[in-house]
Amino acid sequence: MSILLRSWAGVNFAALLVLTTHPSDLFTALQKLGVPHELNFMVSASIQLVPIVQREFLIILSAQRSRAMQATGFGAAIPSIVPVFAGTIDRVQQLSMSLASRAFGSKGHKTNIRDIKVSTKDYVSGIVGVAITIAGTWLLISYSEQLDWSEIAFLPGWLSVTMVVGAAVTFIGTMIYFWRKANV
Repeated sequence: MSILLRSWAGVNFAALLVLTTHPSDLFTALQKLGVPHELNFMVSASIQLVPIVQREFLIILSAQRSRAMQATGFGAAIPSIVPVFAGTIDRVQQLSMSLASRAFGSKGHKTNIRDIKVSTKDYVSGIVGVAITIAGTWLLISYSEQLDWSEIAFLPGWLSVTMVVGAAVTFIGTMIYFWRKANV
């Protein structure tokens, strides 16, 4: 439950970041914080890829719907995975060639087309965020006995092993199925 809630919080934060921050602004802000240029680019490119893949997925679902295939639910998502994955790999290869042709990774001063000015709202948001983090950490440390769910949340060992093996077999079976379907 704890891992699920942490993952959910991380996904919500990432979605909020993607929806509210322009990629160039994020790139510039990370550069001003001293993040290396290569790592900065990886973060920015990954965030920019999310809406592109989402749009491509919707296009593929529309194409399937026009061919009278199932276009809703989980059954529609499974046949869409291979074309979306192939399109993403192709897009990343094109990006790689583009970066190589523009001498990405070369030494020297890097410039940005956009400039970021830190305002009072940014400082206030940062201070409030740090205060909430400190307060939450203090509460977790102070009340750790009441928040310990390790004795309550228990799955038998055989059930845990069955779930992990089942997930692995399902994943491998799905990959083999789509690999065969793509090669036919």
